Amino acid sequence: MTLNLKTKKRIINLLIISLMILAAFIGTCSIWLNDGWPVNHENATFAARIHYLIQSWERGDIFPIWEPAENYGMGSLMPLLYPKLFTYSGAIIFLLTGEMKTALLLTIILFGTLGAAGIFCCCREIKMPRSWSVLLGSCFIFFNYVQVDLIIRGAMAEYAALCLIPFLCWWSMRLLLKKQFSWWILPLETLLFFAHTAIMIYSGGMVLTAFAIALIHFPEQRKQYLLRALISATAFTAVALPWVLLINDMQKYITFVAIYILLPGFSPQLNIVPPARYLFDFKSSLTPATDVFQQLDTGIVAGLLLCGATLLFFHSSTVIH
Repeated sequence: MTLNLKTKKRIINLLIISLMILAAFIGTCSIWLNDGWPVNHENATFAARIHYLIQSWERGDIFPIWEPAENYGMGSLMPLLYPKLFTYSGAIIFLLTGEMKTALLLTIILFGTLGAAGIFCCCREIKMPRSWSVLLGSCFIFFNYVQVDLIIRGAMAEYAALCLIPFLCWWSMRLLLKKQFSWWILPLETLLFFAHTAIMIYSGGMVLTAFAIALIHFPEQRKQYLLRALISATAFTAVALPWVLLINDMQKYITFVAIYILLPGFSPQLNIVPPARYLFDFKSSLTPATDVFQQLDTGIVAGLLLCGATLLFFHSSTVIH
């Protein structure tokens, strides 16, 4: 019996997704092969947030802004202030499984598979062979900082945001390669907002850069791009603004005085530095306990130079024109 083309595509897509899920499963083997959870910077707070959220749901509070059990029973605004996407996803999966470690691992695998799928889509967008695209996508869970977030830092909110970033790349590539302003930028940015607001803001530079290039080089599409951008921005603001206003209003109840006294390096107003120091910090030292290392990565300078040289080299490329 011969399979028709549509059935073959479905089988291939199912196989690709299965390979990505398997890669995410293997990438978390250091967790599920051992009892408990690896010692990390967050301890078990990511599990506690899921537990507290489920308690809020049981009280009928679907979107809690206050958790009375946190902070040694004195209450906390953490449900309002902390990124929500991983916690809410984990809570839903916990209700389905009834076991915390299983829920956490399934949530990690879910987001890891999304990250792999995003890279796969980027590779296919530039006509890379399907096998190589699957291979590169499946490597996502093994990337150095992904593993650092999972195993060392326990930064699940940041991990969830990282898994969405490849889709921002894909959206930008579709805009520049196919002149398509895809509407799914709206739900994607919304998910990023609830996954990790800071990462959403920083990664927005990539989208804005691609959008600016498209406006310059595709004048025939300019009106459509601006209209779609305005509609998307308005809808996103309608979703995000209530949370931003609520957080801003609650600031009067938040104090970090003790942290400022003990660790002044972690006070934002004491860390305003010239932008150049983020590229190369001559004054930083990792020795003092109160110092915060400003330099992001020495490789950034080399990367920026390489990007500039690449843009100059491909200035006449059809990708841009």
